[in-house]
Amino acid sequence: MTNDHDDHDLDRLVAAEDWAGVVAALDTRWSALLANEPQLLRRTITALPAEVLAGHPRWAHAIEYVNRFVENDAPKSTRFRGTAAAPPPRTLLDLLAQLTARAAAGRANGRLADAVAAVREARAAVDEATPVAREQLVQALPELEFQWAMVWEYSGDLDAAVREYGECFDHAVLIDHVVMQARAAGSLAWLHALAGRNVQARNRLAGLPDADGEWWQTRASISAVFAQTLLLIDELRVDAAARTLAAADLAGVTERWPAQKLLAALLVRDAGSALAVLSQIDATAAGQPEAVRSAGESTGFVALARALLFAALGDRAEARAAVAGLGADERSPLGRIALMMEAAAAAEAGDFGAAGRRAAPLIAAATAEPRVLVSAFALTAAAQRHDAATTPSTATATFALALELARTHGLLRSLLVLPRGELAALIAASPAGAVPDALAERLLTAARDPDPDPFATLTPREKAVLAAVLEGQSTASVADALFVSPNTVKTQLRSIYRKVGVQNRRELQRAAQPWFRGAARS
Repeated sequence: MTNDHDDHDLDRLVAAEDWAGVVAALDTRWSALLANEPQLLRRTITALPAEVLAGHPRWAHAIEYVNRFVENDAPKSTRFRGTAAAPPPRTLLDLLAQLTARAAAGRANGRLADAVAAVREARAAVDEATPVAREQLVQALPELEFQWAMVWEYSGDLDAAVREYGECFDHAVLIDHVVMQARAAGSLAWLHALAGRNVQARNRLAGLPDADGEWWQTRASISAVFAQTLLLIDELRVDAAARTLAAADLAGVTERWPAQKLLAALLVRDAGSALAVLSQIDATAAGQPEAVRSAGESTGFVALARALLFAALGDRAEARAAVAGLGADERSPLGRIALMMEAAAAAEAGDFGAAGRRAAPLIAAATAEPRVLVSAFALTAAAQRHDAATTPSTATATFALALELARTHGLLRSLLVLPRGELAALIAASPAGAVPDALAERLLTAARDPDPDPFATLTPREKAVLAAVLEGQSTASVADALFVSPNTVKTQLRSIYRKVGVQNRRELQRAAQPWFRGAARS
């Protein structure tokens, strides 16, 4: 904590042009100045003359960081400009400041490969430094490591982000840097909540330092607010979640807007609110360069939000296209979520076999992600219940795993990948007392009746026939293209008519155009 005497001393050093004394004070009091006297810190750094910056390049790199952090009420770009014309580094700290400035600019401008490369180089330099050299970094490490963690988070390597935010928190505790303790703990809570590790998320939230009334509260708490919102959504406490999210203030942290819109999408209750959030997303994205719009985890948040919003609007084709854009597979966090959403869509269409096949790889791949794992177990249990070759006790045991994990982490919403009737059947088949009546009622009230997409029920051959018909091909041409007889094409068309609920080609073309546009994009 600084005091008036310290403040006057620093101002006197600047007035006396005692630049060696100023730099020494900045090096030793950086964290306290940032937390308690941000305007003094900015005033001091901007007073440093060019020859001093040349001798201490780290402060040249710090200027924009401090300006962005301190100007709480000023309008912000979501992007760093990067530090211009900074002198070559002279010390390890100078080098780390240079690399971190490069990483922050790359992250904010969509050049994630460049940002990751800079972070790798910076982390390697710290890890390879001598104990004496590392001791000299102690005041600066929390801010540096927080920026590195953000690069990992935005590039989609959430495990690396958790490790780096953890390092940041530990170093912040070591020097009593409460601002970075709050920021790191909130970010850790958010990443744990995203994965469904809600026990760990709550533990991190419980360790947040008190920030009431502090000037930095808004920007330091935003990720914590997101985590709190998601925890409430998971517990089906929708009203409380909406109130919590409404309190989120993006001032100073505008780059966090995709996460805020994803949470808003999870909370929409009707077509009107869905359309409002979708318009906000598209308006914000339209003002960003293509490199930023198409890079990293934020793009995945936007795609997930759009899928949820289009589904709420009843536009299944656009929802399906948004999910397909994520690349549904078990190799990445967002890919696993997309695969789970595809499995849930198959279950809603009544194709529990397809739902089980899509969910199967998630059980092995998502062991550290209870959010996905609960849904995968639930979908697998439903597939087993509809499989004549599987005993009912197997489905019951699998559903018990989903239920236990959901109750441990408070992930009730993850069970709602199942339609209401299927969820009710699995609850009814559970042993007496396994699902308390109050919990069963809560789940079934929140669950939805199936409203399947008829086009999702088409076989691959039927989809090929449909695509050819929508292109205007004749029955004979379709038969030639697919190497089948015209009678086979007619049989498949009749099956398509029945599934979609139309009587002829004209009605089919009208009903299928949105599906065809979405399929083409995906």
